[in-house]
Amino acid sequence: GLTAYSVGRRRAEIGLRVALGASTGSVLWLILRGAAAVLAAGTALGVLGALAARKLVAGLLFGVAPNDPLYIFGVALILSTATMVAACLPAWRAAHLDPAKVLREQ
Repeated sequence: GLTAYSVGRRRAEIGLRVALGASTGSVLWLILRGAAAVLAAGTALGVLGALAARKLVAGLLFGVAPNDPLYIFGVALILSTATMVAACLPAWRAAHLDPAKVLREQ
């Protein structure tokens, strides 16, 4: 959702980039790089939060240690994959904008 909102707000900028000759790959990279930065910050804060809250949730977990690195890494990997897959649709839409239409809207 954050990536889609960001792309929507930056339509004029992206349209201008495409009009000036930016390739589809460079626009995709621009959007996905921003999503990856937000993802890295969120993952780091999430892992730190999970490690800080391990004493609180230890009684709720059965058969899993609250600080098991395999599970923490696995959950982070699954959520990271889902985040980047979800960011691909707004990035693809941004890369295929019609610059004439976008610039006429402004």
